[in-house]
Amino acid sequence: MYCLVNCDLMEGFLERRISYLENYRKLIYWSESDFVGPQIVGVFEDGLHFDLYTVTLESLRHMDEILILHDPEGLLLEYKAEMFSMMDELPLGVQKLVEIAAELIESLNERLDEGWNQPFFDFMVQRIQALT
Repeated sequence: MYCLVNCDLMEGFLERRISYLENYRKLIYWSESDFVGPQIVGVFEDGLHFDLYTVTLESLRHMDEILILHDPEGLLLEYKAEMFSMMDELPLGVQKLVEIAAELIESLNERLDEGWNQPFFDFMVQRIQALT
């Protein structure tokens, strides 16, 4: 879930994220990361896994279709997902992932054994190489 926060209120919101999430249930595990913005990855005591991304209007990426659950000020009325073509230049983070995947393929080729699912591996190699 993405939560759109005013830049001026970001610091306070980030400090209160865990308490907001625990209004649902107690978190038995959580960690922070920064993938598309500050993120909490949490697991509740009932086993539900939840990702909470915090974004601003400026940092919100227009890569996906979204379902707006609550937007009383209409800040997302003009939101449109942008079409992304693999023919376009890849964003820096995606390009880095492609490079890491290529390195992984090279190292796996050296370690293949008879127990490996060769057709699946070949399929994944083709898909990753298509990105490069």
